[in-house]
Amino acid sequence: MKRWIPACLFAVSTALFTTAQASVIADNSGNGALLTSFVDGLYSGATTADHVYGGLGLTAIGHADPTSPTLPVSGPAIVDPGAPVAPTSGEGSIDALVTTAFNFGTPVGTAAYDTFTLYSNLTASALSALNSAGEQADAVVGSLNRLDFFIDSSASGFSTVAPDTVVGTAVLGAMRDLIPYETGKLEVLQDGAIVASLLPGASGLTVSLLAGHSYALQLWHGLNVPYGVDPSAALTITGSLLPSVVPEPPVALLLGGLLVLSVTIVRRQQGRNVA
Repeated sequence: MKRWIPACLFAVSTALFTTAQASVIADNSGNGALLTSFVDGLYSGATTADHVYGGLGLTAIGHADPTSPTLPVSGPAIVDPGAPVAPTSGEGSIDALVTTAFNFGTPVGTAAYDTFTLYSNLTASALSALNSAGEQADAVVGSLNRLDFFIDSSASGFSTVAPDTVVGTAVLGAMRDLIPYETGKLEVLQDGAIVASLLPGASGLTVSLLAGHSYALQLWHGLNVPYGVDPSAALTITGSLLPSVVPEPPVALLLGGLLVLSVTIVRRQQGRNVA
């Protein structure tokens, strides 16, 4: 009997504590997730800056929709200008490929958990670049990858989860060190305010996701290359949204009842053995 009780408790507790759904977004965000990719570039001289994408940059939008019956995600959001842009004269090149991708965890998708990839591949060459004013020009290119979502709560009427309950964790992988002329950082925003940052050389980052709050994960990447130089650089950040495994109040009460029952049975058995 003594051996059976701990085994029974372990089996029941394991079953109760491992029923959390694998997709944080599908289970807690009725509007899904918004994916954004953006890039802009220019050849900048002493007095004149020539924008290579019309001054407004290029933007792509995707939407990860857990309610779609056939295609849960319309993304990834990809900005691909298609061809490098040369300066007005001389030798130089600005090019980019920026991708923001999201995949749902089960049961909506096939992955174990929600996963995302923020990817930016930039080229900025200014070997002998001259801008429209005939000035020696630096080549500048910058990108933004962004993932936005809102965690519903009972306050909004779209969820039974109480506000500020931790429903999951955003886990971000490492960011490599940067090369000369390169900039990069990742910011985590809660309700529009920066609450955490992943900087070059960091091994990773984790951020709790609370019900009733909006979140954004945004990766800034850029190259600012002086005249006579032509590097390129790719930066990738991968991550996942892990669900919290927290028992509901009835589950906790049930476990407490089982524990009391097991102690009572053990004591009775010990009394019989003594007698």
